[in-house]
Amino acid sequence: MAHVVVTIRVTPESPDVNLNILESNIRKEILRFIHKEEENFVKCEVKPFAFGLHTMDFMFAMDEALGSTDALEDILRNTEEVQGVEVTDVRRMLG
Repeated sequence: MAHVVVTIRVTPESPDVNLNILESNIRKEILRFIHKEEENFVKCEVKPFAFGLHTMDFMFAMDEALGSTDALEDILRNTEEVQGVEVTDVRRMLG
């Protein structure tokens, strides 16, 4: 099976959320989902959004055999201090 690169955008529920703690929590859930332990399998970019709020784009590669990211999205939506979760990009890796 091939691998895909997934980008998931997470929106915190307020500007007061500690982004470092939230990033760490989400990173752990992603690593658990893709069955990896090394932190370098997940990249995070924090971007200004509006009114002091930021979004967090998490990029990671996963085996296509894992199927859809629906289960991961549900876990992330239920993470404390998360307002929204959306898959913004999925691309098949070449090579």
